[in-house]
Amino acid sequence: MATRFELVLQGSDPIALRSAGEEAIREINRIGSRFSFYDSKSELSRVNSQAWNRPISIAGDLFELLQLCSEIYRQSNGYFDPTIGPLMRLWNFGPDSNKLPTSNEIQDALGQTGWDHVELNDGDRTIRLLRKGVLLDLGGIAKGWALDEAAFLLLNAGVTAGLLHGGTSSIRAIGVLPEEHAWQIGIEDPYTDESTWFTSHSITDSALSVSAIAGKQITVDHIEYGHILDPKTGNAGSGPLVAVTSSPSAAVADAWSTAVLASGGQNHECNQSLSQLPDMQSMLYKKENSAWKNVLET
Repeated sequence: MATRFELVLQGSDPIALRSAGEEAIREINRIGSRFSFYDSKSELSRVNSQAWNRPISIAGDLFELLQLCSEIYRQSNGYFDPTIGPLMRLWNFGPDSNKLPTSNEIQDALGQTGWDHVELNDGDRTIRLLRKGVLLDLGGIAKGWALDEAAFLLLNAGVTAGLLHGGTSSIRAIGVLPEEHAWQIGIEDPYTDESTWFTSHSITDSALSVSAIAGKQITVDHIEYGHILDPKTGNAGSGPLVAVTSSPSAAVADAWSTAVLASGGQNHECNQSLSQLPDMQSMLYKKENSAWKNVLET
């Protein structure tokens, strides 16, 4: 997942906390290795290379994650789309990339995206890719899934208060610190070098995800194109936008913050589905004239 994970755990037994924390980090690393889009030896890469037009068996937890992906794809009207792999490869948000894809290249890649090209069989837990060139990329949900699994291990180990994060953009809270009512999470302005919050959110036994155009982008002709792609058009997002989503699940929060940012908050079906989900809240912030404004809240 190419990001730094950190845990803050509270308790009276530092040895037990360290042991539980180390086990949680090992689980995060294990999930990161198995679900990597870029590692040719990962379990996800095996799906991408071997499941074209034939079903292959996959591990139970990966199957459950893909079931969740399928559900959120439908709920978000396709704005969370794990089949976006061909578009991600086309845009190539690497440090040396300085070329935009052509409209014809984007259209060709769009023909290889969409969850309709994925077939999950609940009975034997297999997956089949129905179109050649389809590539699953779990970058929009894997961090959150790893944090949820790590939190599960920590809770089973007796940890009652802690905060876990991956790259500061995916956060999972366990309980609260003594004499506190919630964990206060500050949202920094990703478009300035100053470490200042433009807003904050409180969470308890839940998760928060932050998605932004900034952070991983390419710049062409002085215009920044961010790595959150619109799966309907294949175009990269631009402009100072930040989506923040809270949910009991870090995986769900990750996927929905991606969907809200990809849609720009403009898709009625996506927004309506989100507003009907229990224990979910999402905000979209836009920077105008050096000030951040909340332009969507569900």
